Amino acid sequence: MFKKSLATVAMSVMLAACNSDLPNATEEQLLKLFGDREEMGITLISSHMIECLDLISDDAVRFYVDFSDETTSDFTTTCYKWLHERIEQADQNPMGYTMAHLEDPELGLLLKQLREKQDKLITELREQERAEIAERRRAENEERDRHNIEELEQAKAESPPPLRADPM
Repeated sequence: MFKKSLATVAMSVMLAACNSDLPNATEEQLLKLFGDREEMGITLISSHMIECLDLISDDAVRFYVDFSDETTSDFTTTCYKWLHERIEQADQNPMGYTMAHLEDPELGLLLKQLREKQDKLITELREQERAEIAERRRAENEERDRHNIEELEQAKAESPPPLRADPM
């Protein structure tokens, strides 16, 4: 089983080497094809996608050394099926990516960089959202303080003057 898996990986690497020119694709097209979740309105490439691409490009073998041959083979098979289904969707793959392209380590690197860029964008959006919330709370507190001061001044103005004790 393991020899078959190694042969598959070796064949994949050979195919990838023969076809190292990746199709031109915009970031939007790559995200449409390889993105599989959304956060804060931003399409993201999951760690599972990156791991699968690393695995089939033989770039992740070091991560699977401790797994049994059967487990590694199962992961590889699952990744191939999952990725094959992805690229077979013509509306999401107008660039014409093939399995040979997906086995190219350069694609994995490109998608890792895109994921890092998207993660950074999400971090910036979260920070912006936190800053907006903090500013909104500050403004609400200022308004509450202003209102309390006005009520206190009004109460003072409406209250009778304090009584003075008669000096004897």
